[in-house]
Order: sequence, then C-alpha cells, then structure tokens
Amino acid sequence: MASSSNNNCILTTSDDGDSIYFVSSRDKQHTLKQLQTSTEHFQKKEYKVAIEILEKCVQIPSDTLITVSGCDFNDGECIKGIAEQADKQIVELIGKMFITKGLCYFNSTIVAESDEKKDLYFTKALQDFAAVARHYKLYKQLYYYDNQQSLLQDIDGLYVFVTTMKSYFLEGRCLQQLRGYQVDGISSLEKAVIAFSEAIQMAEYLKSNSSGVASEKVCLSALEQLPQYYLNRALSHNDINSYRPAEADFTSYISLIGNTNDKERKSTLFMIAYHNRGISLSYMQKYVEAIEDFTKSIEHYQEIPQNSPDKKQQFDSFLETHSKRAKAIHRFIVDHVHDCRDNNDKAMMDKILKLKTLACEDFEFVSKHKPNSVYNNHFNTSQILNMVATILSPILPKEVQFELYSQSIPHLRECIKQGNNYKTSLDLAKALSKTGTGQNEEILDLYNRAVKLLDVESSKKVSGEQKANIFFERGVLYNKMERVEQAIMDFTTSIDLHQQFLEAYFNRAILYYTKSRNTILAIKDLEKVIEIDPKDTTALIELAVLLASNGQVEEGTKRLNQTLECDPNNETAHKYLKILQENESPLPSNDIFEIREDHVEEVPFTIRQVQRPTSDNFGFKLFKKKTKEVDPEEQLKQSVPPPKTRSTNSMFLDNSLPPITSSILGAGTRADFDLPPHIVNLDTDLVWLRPSQITGVTKPALFVDGSNYKDVIQGSLGNCWMLSAMAIVASHDFVMKKVVVESKTNSAIGKYTFCLFKEGRNKEITIDDLIPCDVTTNSYVFSRSADPNELWVPLLEKAYAALYGNYFSLKGGHLKDALVDLTGGISFSYDIDPKKIEEVWQYLSCLPKQNSSSSSFKLMGARSETSASDYTGIINFHAYAILDAIEFPPHLTNSQRVRLIKMKNPWANGIEWKGEWSDYCPRWSPELRKYVGNDFNSQDGIFYMSLEYFVVQWNMIEGVEIFVNGKWNEFLATGRFDSNIRSDNNWMLDVLEETQFFIENPYENNRLVISLTQLDTRYVHDSKDDDSCIAVHLIRVDQPSPSRLIKINKKDIIVQGDYKYDREIVVDCCLPSGSYVAIPHEYFTTNCKNTELGAYTIRILSESKVKVTTINP
Repeated sequence: MASSSNNNCILTTSDDGDSIYFVSSRDKQHTLKQLQTSTEHFQKKEYKVAIEILEKCVQIPSDTLITVSGCDFNDGECIKGIAEQADKQIVELIGKMFITKGLCYFNSTIVAESDEKKDLYFTKALQDFAAVARHYKLYKQLYYYDNQQSLLQDIDGLYVFVTTMKSYFLEGRCLQQLRGYQVDGISSLEKAVIAFSEAIQMAEYLKSNSSGVASEKVCLSALEQLPQYYLNRALSHNDINSYRPAEADFTSYISLIGNTNDKERKSTLFMIAYHNRGISLSYMQKYVEAIEDFTKSIEHYQEIPQNSPDKKQQFDSFLETHSKRAKAIHRFIVDHVHDCRDNNDKAMMDKILKLKTLACEDFEFVSKHKPNSVYNNHFNTSQILNMVATILSPILPKEVQFELYSQSIPHLRECIKQGNNYKTSLDLAKALSKTGTGQNEEILDLYNRAVKLLDVESSKKVSGEQKANIFFERGVLYNKMERVEQAIMDFTTSIDLHQQFLEAYFNRAILYYTKSRNTILAIKDLEKVIEIDPKDTTALIELAVLLASNGQVEEGTKRLNQTLECDPNNETAHKYLKILQENESPLPSNDIFEIREDHVEEVPFTIRQVQRPTSDNFGFKLFKKKTKEVDPEEQLKQSVPPPKTRSTNSMFLDNSLPPITSSILGAGTRADFDLPPHIVNLDTDLVWLRPSQITGVTKPALFVDGSNYKDVIQGSLGNCWMLSAMAIVASHDFVMKKVVVESKTNSAIGKYTFCLFKEGRNKEITIDDLIPCDVTTNSYVFSRSADPNELWVPLLEKAYAALYGNYFSLKGGHLKDALVDLTGGISFSYDIDPKKIEEVWQYLSCLPKQNSSSSSFKLMGARSETSASDYTGIINFHAYAILDAIEFPPHLTNSQRVRLIKMKNPWANGIEWKGEWSDYCPRWSPELRKYVGNDFNSQDGIFYMSLEYFVVQWNMIEGVEIFVNGKWNEFLATGRFDSNIRSDNNWMLDVLEETQFFIENPYENNRLVISLTQLDTRYVHDSKDDDSCIAVHLIRVDQPSPSRLIKINKKDIIVQGDYKYDREIVVDCCLPSGSYVAIPHEYFTTNCKNTELGAYTIRILSESKVKVTTINP
C-alpha cells in the first residue's frame, strides 16, 4: 500500500466504479472556499459559473495520484491505515461538491436550449450523483468500518448519510428523464427503480434508527422526502409495466402522506396518489379497485380550495382522471356484461347501468373542457350505450333499452359529422331502428354507407363476423320494407361471411317459407340452425311443423320430442305434438314464424392480456457512463476488419461463428457490452485465443473435478439469465451429461459439441475453442470458470452464441428460458407474495433431493425489482440461482424454526446479500456452518438468506420442471399461428380458426401439462425480445371422437389462458376423464406473417397416457 505524509489527503475511487482507490493531496481550506463560492453561485442560479469552479475542484491531477494497492478491504487494520492518511473532512467536502455540481446540471435542464442539451445535462448530473454514492461507501468503510449505526450517531456521518440518500433520489429523477436510453445494459427507467430503492432503503433504515441519531432535527427533515421516494419508484414501476410493485409503492405513499398536516396540500397529494394507483390497477385488470381509486382522486381534487394554485395546476390531471375512470368502467362492463346476461344477474345489471351513467358523465365532462377530445368521447359514450343495450337486450326492460339507444343517437350523429366510419353509421342505423325515430330510407342509407366504408377501411380492423352483422341488420330492415329478395340476399351474404351465423339461417328459412313458399330450402336452413344450437326450441318447433306439413310426420314428431327434452313445459310443442298424435295436419301459424331482429353474440370469456415483462440483463458494472444507442445501420456502414487471432496449426475452426467482430456485435454496438474501459475498438483490442494461450490456463480441461455451481462467473455481457441457469444445472450430472456431448468432443483439435433443447427437440451445436479475450492481458472478457483451466463455462456460452450467430444476441433474457434450453423441461414462474410465506416455502421445497422417487422436480432462480443493491447487496433486474432450500434441525437452533435459501449471484465478485445469515453474520454457529458444509467465501457469489427475508427481497421465482423419463407420456407437434384477421373485437373467431388438438383422456385425476413455445426470436436479430402475445385455451367437449370445435360455451372452459409476451406459456391442471380440445392462439399481432416467426411447438405431457389428435383448420 502506498503511503503519504500529507494530512490533507483524499481517498477516492476511479470514475468507472472499479474497486481501485487513489490517494491525492488536497488543500482543505482552499477546497472549502471553492465549495462556498460555488454554492453562492448556485443559489443565484448561476449554474454555469458554479459548475466551472466545481469541475476544477473535483478533478485530481494525475501527477498527485498514488494508487492504493496490496490492501484487503475486508481487513480492518488495512482500512484503518488508509483512513489515517486521508482527511475525513475533505472526503465529506468532495461528496458535497459532487451533489452541488449534480444539482447545477439538474437545474440547468430547465433553461436548456434543446433536447440534446437537456439530455446531456441530465447525464452529467447522473454521473455526479453516482459519484456521491461511491464516496459514501468509501467514507462509511474508512471511518465507520461499515457500521451504519455508529455513522448515524456522528453528526458529520449523519449529514453524509442524508446527502447520499438524497443523491440516490436525484439519480433516479435524472434516469426518469432519460427514458429511452440504456444505462449499464438496462433501460434508464429500470435503473431509476434501483436508485429509488437505494434511497428508500436508506430512509427506512434512518426511520427505524431515528432514536439514536446525532440530530433528530436533521433526521426528521430528511424523512420528509420519503413519500416522494415511494411515489417516484412507483411511477417508474408503472413505466416499465411492473404494476404489482407499483401498486405496493403507491399504497406506501398514500399511508405516508396521511400524516401531512397541511390539509390543502394533503388533498393534492392524495389526488395524485389515487390517480396513479388507479392506473396500475387498471393495467392489472382490477377495474373495480381502479374505479374506486379514480373516484377518490376526483373527490380529493374537489376538496382543494378554489384559490389554491394547485386547483389550476392539477386541472388537466383531474380531467385525465375522469377519462381514466370512464375507460376503466368501459373495460369492467366489457368483462361482465356477457356473464350478466347469461346468468340473468339483476344485481350486476343494476351495477352496470349505474356505472354506465357515471362513465357517460365522465366523457361529457371531459368534452366540455377539452374540445380536441370531443370526437373520441362521443364515440366512447355511444359504444358503451350500444353495448349495454344490445348485449343485455334479453334481460333489460324494454323502456331501459329504448332509453339507451335513444341516448346514443345524438352522440353518433356528432361522430358522423366529425368523421364518418362504418361503425358509427352501423350503430346509428341500429339505434334509429330500435327506437323507431328514423325513417326506413334514412336507416337504409346508413347501412349502405357502412357497407361502402368497409371497402375503404382496412380489412384487418373488421372481422368476417362484423361484416356479417352489417348485412344481417340490413336484411332485417329490407324485410320490414317488404323487399324480400334483397333481404334473402343479405342473409345469404351474412352466412357466407360467418358460417355459424344462426340467426341469418333462421331468418332466411322464415323468408323461404313465408314469402317464397320454398319449404325444402326452409327445412334445410332450420336443420342448420339446430346443428349450430341443438337447444333452439323455436327452430325445433318450426322445423317440426314444416316437416309434418311436408308429409314427414315421424320426423316432425321426433323434433317436437327433442323440444320437450330441452323444455318440458313448452306449451307450443305440446300443442303440435297432440295434433300430430291425433293424425291431423298441423297448420303453420304465423306467430311462430317471426323474423329475429337481433344477433346476440356469445362471448364465453373476455381476453386477459399480460403486459410485456422486463428481462434479466444486468451487466457487471454498477456505475458506467451512459451512452446513447447507435443506429445499427450506421454501424454497418463502417468497415469492420477481422480482429486479431493467434492461430495454431491443424485446429478445428467453426465457420458458423468465425473469429471476427460481427460474431460479437451482431446487431449491437460497443455500448451494449460492459467491457473494460481500455477496450474501445473491438477490432484491435480483442483477440480470439485457444485455451492454452489464455492467461492463467496451464492445464486446459473441459471439467476440473466435475462441474458445480461455484464454477460459473459472469463476464462483460449482460447474460445473467443464462449464467444463473448454468450455475443451477452444474451440480446435476444427468443434465450436464446431456448438455456436454463428450462422445463428439475432441479437445486435441479444439472441437466441442453441446446439446440444447430447441423447438421441442435436442439440437447439437459444434464449436471450436477460440475464445474472445482482452488483447492486453490475454484474459477472458466474457464468462469463465472459477478455475481458468476449466473450459465448460466459456465454451457453453460460445455454443449459445453460435446458435444465434453472435454474443450480442445473448444479452437480456429470462432465466426460465435458459433452463428449458439446458434441461428440456417446462418453464414456470411464480409471483412472490410476502403474505403467503408457507406457499413460497412449498415451491422452494420442490428442489431436487437425493434419493427422491418423485416423477418430476423443479430447478429455479429468483429476481428482484425493488431491492436496494448498495444496502442489501441484491441487484435488481438480475437473475440469481436458487441452489437449495434448507431447514435446520431444531436441536441446532434452540428449537426455533430456521429455514434458509442458498443462492448464487453469477457475477461472483463479492456482491452478495448483506443481511441476516450472510457469510459473516454472527448467527452462524460452528455447528450450523458445519451442517451446510462450511461453504463460505465472500467472493464466490454464494450466500444464504432466511425465508422471511427471501419473500420480501424477491419479486419472482422462475424456473423449470423436469419430468422424469418413463414416468410421463408426451405428445409433440409443430404448427403455425393463423395469419389472417387479427381483430380484438371478435378475437374468439380467430381462436376457433387455429389448429386444434383433440385430447382423449380415459383416466380420472390425470395431471396434464401443455407447453406452447413460439419460435425463439433471438434467431432473428431485429426481433430479439419481440415475443408475440400467446395463450392456450383448454375446453371440454361432448363428442367422443376427434372433430373440430366450432363453438365455445362458457361452461365447457377448463382453462382460459392469459395472453402473455413469453417465449413459452404453460397450462397445468388435473383432469377428470373425458374429451378436451386445446387451442393455441396468438393475439392481435403481425409476427405470424413473417415466414420465420409465427411458428410454434406444442408439447402435451400426462401422467397417464392420453390420445392426442391434431385437427387442422
């Protein structure tokens, strides 16, 4: 370690956040004066002058730097020796300078003359706030030996603590403003969540230890900002679609602001809080709770005094809340209106009518104050009114239905004035017809206009059933106008567009018989109606009468008996059956041959769509300068000469991943990798080496003493999702023997073969052993094993890269996908609820145990979105391996129940869990250490955590279930999603048009696991992380033999799949004996048009054998 006699020394860290420390001389009085001068300029808003002073002050001349080396920073004596050289006050001053400079840049954004300048200022501020955090960690380590409690008891330490806490918050605010940028390999908003989490963790610690701090006043003042920390983290969670943690943070914020004494301000804060939590709840499809929150937000706005500035400032948000509430009501009605009708639920009907009124009032209120939203609000109002009137028509009182249609008419007329489309013309025609307030010619003109507009508007927006409805309704109108031929033509067109249009067949049958006197055609259409719905008693009676009148008395009697099976008390059926039994000819009565004017669409369930998840893609460095994304096309314009290689003769060379820069970059740029700062040009600063040429490799071998989880260490690529999966499987020989095909490996010529599970089958990948290395040090730049001689880790990573064509394609992903690739199992994910701790333990207990006779077991990992890494050691948006779940014997814990989870951070760089049961926690007795095998090393990334902390620190468990061969039966097929119409209004027809899988299950309580996997988008670099939204639906059917399902009844639905943007989605259930149909579906996307995308693999596993038949469209 270097020494210095200067008592005014400052110990600082390198800018990139590496653990490199420098000692530099510093004039304390001069430093203090510079800080005071810059602060004065800051207060005068002379930010540029202040920045110039501070820039000079924080810069350390290179000739005064002395690198601190040979020091173990876990050694207290070593730290004490360094601390004696560095002046404590100067360390504090440097931190103050960084936060002041950061604030200068932050405030400069207000007057920035361009967006580019504004982004630059935010970036500069971000770097300064990050520097404060680095100096805090150094300060705490030097002077308080990482004892945070003693730091808070010292007034200087308390000020540093509070300043750092604020800097984390300000860092998060900068990151929020830099949305769209990547920082440390993840989005700026994900990084903002991490910064706010650090601030929250520090504030909560300060709050829980407030009784022992050096200054209660400083403490309380600092804690006044805690609500803002929760609010901003919640807003960032919303922005990255993490709605469940967002809801929790908004709830914490609401609880905290309840203590605000300023009533006027409190109303504003509550308004903001409930508005934003309502947004989270809406995205989570918790519409009832969302509506309640939006209502509370509106009520709190109304409590703000008229003369308050907040009244005017928050008015736009107030209008948005009304609009959000109306839309949430709309979605609630969509989700419940069909159930309400089918179940004749009067209570729900009353609720829908009440909410409908509220939504219409909201839209009207917004229209009054936002003229540019008038059209949308008129349209949305008309849609709600028409939907309720149409779908609830069987149970609505006639006067209510009349009122609903009447209310929709002025809104539809306004829409047509401002911009006509087929939907508004169609709805107005229907409303005028239902209320009798329009002339037939006017209504016919509207239908004709709707038909013409269909030819103009994109066919993707209009499904076949929607088109059929237009012709059906116009056919009804033609019949009223006694234009029978045109009516029959329109009903025929409806049938051509929608083969299962029951009402169209029915009406055409009536017209064939009553107007054209064509009994044969009428009978044929009525038989089709009964084929579609065997319980349509009206059609059965009419068919019976026509059959009997046509001399087919026996068939007519059969149809009447069929009617009575459906409705034993049907008086009309009894009447005609008596006539036939008395051998009389029934005279058809006109009262049973009435046209049906309404087509009531049956929607067995409404779509549930899950937002696109964030991926695990955290890189190695915590503090890296933000770089803007570079256009890939610009990258391609640059000439890329091959990088250096040091070849050896007669060695195998894999041409699928040649040793050139494009094999690393793919569609990415240098900024997408966390390479050391001195590696600038990948063409010249990287070299591809054989193992024997790599530093530290003396006896290269695929395995050194077998494989285990300690081997895996992540490198300069954000592929923790994959490395954690490798660590999880490393200790399971049966997996490793499949993954590493040693029989096809020839290390003498550098040829290695690996096997990954892709598209439902094992896929072998053969590679050479040229590995990307740092040209300066000849060391690995990407993943490596803890023993540099061991090659399986970097080579398996390279096999993955070869599969996709480059290393960049490995950046960012989901742990469960990598586990599927490595094991061939089926993925699962589980959202952790801290309130369900026993359920979580049950999940963790599924980890494989020795001598287990189970037919399946699970391998898994975890991820966090709300932890504070500097405080807890847990990195957000980063995949961790779960290695074991341990429960200590009671005799070792004084009869207390202690359950620990063993985990691994693939970085293996000393960043581990810092809380209870961490490596140096005093709760570890010698006996307990022995029980777990004395498996402790602060640098290996492996740590233990109690179950109680586990459920708080982690948000999700994800992994793979492996099904033991010989104990399960498997069906596998490949297919392609239908590429025709994608209509989110009539998506059920799209479901029925997909390939169906008919399942015959003869066993009771038979566990069935259905896996639907879409094509891995990593194969197509431009579509990486662009998975389609897919689901599997499982429906019970009556027919014993395979036949195509043409209609879905709600009562038959076994599993309604949630639509998710995942590579693989899974249905897992236990079924009674019977027949079922599984239908894979891709929702409202265009990926299926791509010849490579749109393909899928379906696997159906069962404990007892089932027969599966593929039924193509």
